[in-house]
Amino acid sequence: MSDSVFRNYIAGEWVEGNNGSVANISPADLSDVIGQYAQADKAQTEAAIAAATKGQQEWAKSGLEQRYSVLMAIGDELIARKDELGEILAREEGKLRKYYARWVKQLILCVRVLRSKPVVSQ
Repeated sequence: MSDSVFRNYIAGEWVEGNNGSVANISPADLSDVIGQYAQADKAQTEAAIAAATKGQQEWAKSGLEQRYSVLMAIGDELIARKDELGEILAREEGKLRKYYARWVKQLILCVRVLRSKPVVSQ
């Protein structure tokens, strides 16, 4: 693990937490510090909620093709990083890595199913 702190993403920017940081520790191995994560204060939390509300309103106005493209890009990134994500999830949740093999297979299946469906605007 690096000594860097993972920052918060608020209103399109990565920001430090105004309340310092907190360690994410594996419940299966208390010596396994997965990372240090920024902790937002009340003002940052309110800013994040306001930005998310604005983003939701913009997303609601987007068309089907745009949403499909965004979700496919997310699916591609998840598949590309499946081993890394499985490792992190196993550490964070204190579970054996083999449990995430099924998760990865389901993820790939979901993305493939979505790709097989035609996108039709209404």
